Formats: sequence, C-alpha cells, structure tokens
Amino acid sequence: MPPGDPSNFHRALTHSSYAYEAGTADNERLEFLGDAVVGLAIGAALFQMYPNVNEGALAKMRASIISATSLGAQAA
Repeated sequence: MPPGDPSNFHRALTHSSYAYEAGTADNERLEFLGDAVVGLAIGAALFQMYPNVNEGALAKMRASIISATSLGAQAA
C-alpha cells in the first residue's frame, strides 16, 4: 500500500455505506491501521514522558487521550 497511491486517498475518504452501494472499497481497514498508529505514537510518548508510572496508569492515560472526545477537541 504505497502512501502516494491516489487510490488510497480515495479509499480513506469512502464511507462504508457509500462503498456498499457503489461496490467499492471503504475506509474501514485504513481506519483500523490509523487507530493502531495513533495508539502506538501516544503510548510511546507516554512511556518516555512518565518513566516511573506503571502500565495500568499509562494505559488509562492513553485511553483518555485517544478517546473520540479528546481527539475531536484537539482537531477543532
């Protein structure tokens, strides 16, 4: 999946309801991959920033940051 491939851009913007009607690929798989990348990036940053915090607390902090409400506020 080359990053510069125009079909990936089109797929990223295609909702599953439209894809079903049009018989084309949707953005679900790319969303899955993007969620994993965001989780990894935030997890790595928290790991570096808080070296003495245990895994459970780091997981709660990551979940709080990743929540749709939190990310939506940052995007606005």
